[in-house]
Amino acid sequence: MRSKLIISLLLALGLQLASIRAIFKYIPFQPFAFFLILIASITIYYFIMTLQSRKPGLFRQPVIAAVLIAFIAIANFIAYPKADALKASGRGSDADDAVIIATTKLFHGQHPYAALTYLGNQISPGPGILLAYAPFVLTGTYFLAMPFFVCLFAWLLKKLTGGWAFSNISLLLLLSSLGFWEYMVIGSDLFAIGCLLLLVFVLAMRYRDQLLPTIAVAIVTGIVLTSRIHLVYLAPVLAFILFKHNIRAGVLFGLVSVAVCLGIHFIFYSWDPENYAPMHLVSKGQQSMPVALLAVAAVVNIGLLIIFLTRKRFTAQSALKYFWLFVIIPHFFIGLARTISDGYRLSMSEGPGYLVIQIALLLGYCMLKWNAAQPVQENKRIYQQA
Repeated sequence: MRSKLIISLLLALGLQLASIRAIFKYIPFQPFAFFLILIASITIYYFIMTLQSRKPGLFRQPVIAAVLIAFIAIANFIAYPKADALKASGRGSDADDAVIIATTKLFHGQHPYAALTYLGNQISPGPGILLAYAPFVLTGTYFLAMPFFVCLFAWLLKKLTGGWAFSNISLLLLLSSLGFWEYMVIGSDLFAIGCLLLLVFVLAMRYRDQLLPTIAVAIVTGIVLTSRIHLVYLAPVLAFILFKHNIRAGVLFGLVSVAVCLGIHFIFYSWDPENYAPMHLVSKGQQSMPVALLAVAAVVNIGLLIIFLTRKRFTAQSALKYFWLFVIIPHFFIGLARTISDGYRLSMSEGPGYLVIQIALLLGYCMLKWNAAQPVQENKRIYQQA
């Protein structure tokens, strides 16, 4: 019971804190509505866990995932064009605009960052996410990008837990987050980045005992981490996790992934130093974060780092837990700083949205933790196959 309650609380906080802007923007009687949604989420998640424990076969059919993903695809097919049409009146988001403009320019041989979005903002998405979105941008099927990454997410959860049950449950929980829906409809890439981070985690864990595959995964990781300028710090985190299991794999992974990430950034920066827009996130973060908040963030992150570095070994569950923590904690403080700089206008601020990036990792960790509490601990599969 205690384990279920903890998992329910984690899920509710992670999924609904990322939804604060949508809740304050579209639902009346806030902040009361937020706390009501939070309590309802904890209750519903706990009920789903109890139901799954009593009837393990209820969620095991892959057709459930197919139906849920089809529902997401249809919803985005209908909603995304409507949200995109708001740009005509200057009310639409420029999240998709940034990806589309940069990707189009890149594949036409032009510098992808020598332009601004329709709102006049600099382009934040880095080269890695542009590459991931390229098939959808170049074919004019941007609305299919999010359903594709949800498919990837469902497949990764199946690999992590060894079956469809927890993958299907994760999809159900994902649909309970208004933050996910909002950022899907406006064409944001944050959930996709989280899925790619989960992907490199699964691949790194699966191939950590094989030299050449480890190098290949490190290269992929380096590319993925260029999706945002600050994500390079996650390469040493994942390398240390591997180091505790296989010293050579950890060192090799760290060197290759960091070199690839920094190398790609350097290439694009050298192309046109004045117009490498992803760099603006660094100065933007420094300007928006108050000194007191910066001090608290430093203490919390240093504390996490000390605990992390003193661990003797990592299980699949603990490895993903720390990987998730190293994503959510910095982004929580970045989002909080953004919210403060926006005058605490929760219905307008993009601050809470920074937490969308951690949703895939949160669900992956909670499903592993939940799976470990089951009579049959299918999560051991990750050490053998995932």
